[in-house]
Amino acid sequence: MKKIIALALFGMMFMAVEAQQPQRFGYLNTQELITQMPEYGEAQKKHERFQAEQQQKYQGMVASYQTKAAEYTNGAATLTQTELTMLESEIQSLQAKIGEYEQTLPQIIQNHQNELIGAIVIKVQEAAQAVGEEKGFLYIFDSSILLYQGGGEDISTYVKNKLGIL
Repeated sequence: MKKIIALALFGMMFMAVEAQQPQRFGYLNTQELITQMPEYGEAQKKHERFQAEQQQKYQGMVASYQTKAAEYTNGAATLTQTELTMLESEIQSLQAKIGEYEQTLPQIIQNHQNELIGAIVIKVQEAAQAVGEEKGFLYIFDSSILLYQGGGEDISTYVKNKLGIL
């Protein structure tokens, strides 16, 4: 019985000591931090080049379609029925490709941007986690989505140091 009481007292003392230790909460604005990173500027340039390449690809498909359509229109009187049928088929195929490309292009562009920015986000998350472990933070929140902030510590400087951008 004495052992149970001693264990209970020890457990209560341990919980009291644990409760007295300050709980640290940190926050940072990851969106702002990401835009300050050198990798972000590089990613934006890569993305702009990618968009330009996609635009050129699209314009090439449209130019090819216009060439075939003009060939069909101009050759209607001189081409054989078989040649006209083949041109019609090519034109319809190009129309379908252009339509499909127009529909998928926004998703292709979004996926490319997510891919580029995703690596940067992971780097920021890893830095925030390392700072949290080093500085003893219980939780770290993204301040860009907090509805109320009644305390905590801004850890942006720590994370920027960890990322080498200060």
